[in-house]
Amino acid sequence: MPERIAARVSLDNLRRAVRQKGDARMSDTPQFAWHVHHEVLVEALREPIEVRQRYIRECKSPEEQELRLRLLKPVCGELPSEVVEAGLAHGEAWRAYDEARHAYGEAITRNLPAIEALHAIECPNCPWDGYTIFAGEED
Repeated sequence: MPERIAARVSLDNLRRAVRQKGDARMSDTPQFAWHVHHEVLVEALREPIEVRQRYIRECKSPEEQELRLRLLKPVCGELPSEVVEAGLAHGEAWRAYDEARHAYGEAITRNLPAIEALHAIECPNCPWDGYTIFAGEED
């Protein structure tokens, strides 16, 4: 399995474990952090900050890791209420998206033989190996 896919599977497993413990729902008041993503100053967290830290350590280039980890931190002060309210709505929308994505993934899994049969007819000579169209290529 390519390294990127293995890291993604590992993070998906971490997210699942966190959700099972009940931590991923966070709280009714959104938690915010600085520099969760390199192009966004502040944003509401969708999951515990430790999940993002692990993602940075496992998936981002070594040259970026120190800076990303140093700057990624919870907001300690009080943000404007408009931002907090919008963050709450944003979190609710992400939860709905996550639930729909999970249901979609389960439907794909249950129907994979039929999907693969249709794919074989409509995409002959396709290099798809069950993970990627770039089968056999290294990252």
